[in-house]
Amino acid sequence: MIIDLQKHIKKKTKVYSIEDGAGEITGVLQLYDGIDDYFEVHFFNSDVKKYFPVRSNDKIRISSNQSVLSKALIDLGQKLNRKDFKFELNFYRLLHSKLDVLFIVNVIASLSNQNSFSDESRLMLSRCISSLVLEVSHVYGTSIDNAKGIVGDHMRYVS
Repeated sequence: MIIDLQKHIKKKTKVYSIEDGAGEITGVLQLYDGIDDYFEVHFFNSDVKKYFPVRSNDKIRISSNQSVLSKALIDLGQKLNRKDFKFELNFYRLLHSKLDVLFIVNVIASLSNQNSFSDESRLMLSRCISSLVLEVSHVYGTSIDNAKGIVGDHMRYVS
């Protein structure tokens, strides 16, 4: 997959991390061979810059467009409270080389459908929902409170 690094820098593309929240791509650390370049990401909440490999987007996800995000939210509502929904992380990783909004939606649905939670599961669910709320806020151009309402509405939807 060819990534236009300069486009991401120029547009200050929004990215999301489950651990660090929302940020934007502000630069690229280019190494001699061009294969193992790193995105420089500035995170808004912590005012920290971190570097992530361009070839392996499994720690950050690049912002979706409005159409993809809308479909993912509908998908979330349809997967919640379905006993036949199973999310196989290893199978998903075989099909997708990067972290994306559909991964977040599948994790939220999978964790929400569990009967009991470990502390780790509860923390992961909370972080995934927060990450989705941040993306909804940025992509739809609305406040965090409105984004929480949008995500909450989709999570209450049962087909």
